Amino acid sequence: MKIRRGDRHKVAPNFFANELYTPGKDYPDVITLPDNMAKALQAMRDWYRSKGFVIYTRINSTFRTFRQNKDAGGKKHSMHLPKSKKEPTKGFAVDSQPYNKEYPKRHKKALAAFNNEIVNKGPIYWTLRRLGVAGFGLYNTFTHLDFRTEKHYRFRRKDKFGGYALWDKRKKKSSILILALLLGAALAITSKRKQNS
Repeated sequence: MKIRRGDRHKVAPNFFANELYTPGKDYPDVITLPDNMAKALQAMRDWYRSKGFVIYTRINSTFRTFRQNKDAGGKKHSMHLPKSKKEPTKGFAVDSQPYNKEYPKRHKKALAAFNNEIVNKGPIYWTLRRLGVAGFGLYNTFTHLDFRTEKHYRFRRKDKFGGYALWDKRKKKSSILILALLLGAALAITSKRKQNS
C-alpha cells in the first residue's frame, strides 16, 4: 500500500491514509506499507469497541528513515526501517495506542486488556496473525505490530500460521518490592510478639 504526503483517502473504515504517514526528518513524499496494515489497525479498533472501550487508535509510527529511527531510540534492525535497497521507503511496522482525551484513564485499561489478549492468544491475536502480523511488542503506553517474515528474522516461536515474535516490555510491579513488603510485615509481627511476651 503506497501512501503519499497529505493523502486523505480512507484505507479502512476508521482510518485515513494520512494517519499512517508519520513524517520526521528527511521523510520521503511516498512510503510503502504492508497491504494488511490498515486492516490490522481496524481489527484492533474493532476489538477495543467490542470490549466496551470508547477508544480511538492513535498511530505513533510506521515507516521510519534511519535518522528518524535513531532519533526515536529505535533498534538497529527495527521493522520500521526499509529492508532492501530496492524498496528504500518501505516499512513493516506500526506503533499505536488507544486514545480518548475525554477519558484518559481508560487508555491504560484498554491497552492492558489488549496486550493481555495478545499474550493469552485470544481471538484478536488470531485475527492479527491471519492478517499477516508476525511481530508483537507490548509496552505500557503502546503496542507494536509488524509484518516480519523469515527473510527478515529467524523465529524462535511458532504457531499454526508459522513463526512469530513476541516481547513484553511492560513494567510490572517489582517482585522485590512485594518481597520487601512481606518481609516488613513479617518483621512487624515478630516484633509485636516479642513485645507481648
